[in-house]
Amino acid sequence: MVIPFVTFWVWRLSYVRSYNEAQGLLLSHIAIAEIVTNLFKGILFSAFIKYDFLWSTFLRSFRHVAGVGQMIRRFVGYVVARWEMQVARLEQIFNCLDDGGGAFDELVGM
Repeated sequence: MVIPFVTFWVWRLSYVRSYNEAQGLLLSHIAIAEIVTNLFKGILFSAFIKYDFLWSTFLRSFRHVAGVGQMIRRFVGYVVARWEMQVARLEQIFNCLDDGGGAFDELVGM
C-alpha cells in the first residue's frame, strides 16, 4: 500500500513549482477520503507503469510478428499467462497461511 501512495505523490510533486505550492498541496490532501483517493490513483498509476513495462518487454520478445492483430492476441495471451502465474502463487501462499504454514514472510516479501 505504501508504494502506490508514494508513486502518486512523487508524480504529483514533480509538477510543483515552489515549496509553498507543495505545502499547500500536501495540506489540502489530509482528509481520509483524499488519502484513499490518492491511494487508488497511485494503484492505477503503478498498474499503468507495470503494463507499460510488460508491453515493452513483449515487443522486444515478439519483433518477428507481422500483423497487428496477431501481436495483440499474443500480448493478451502473455498478460493472461502472467496473471495466472501470479494468481497461482497467491493461492499457494494463502493456502499455506490457512494451513498454519510459515509462508507469511513470503507474502510480506512480495
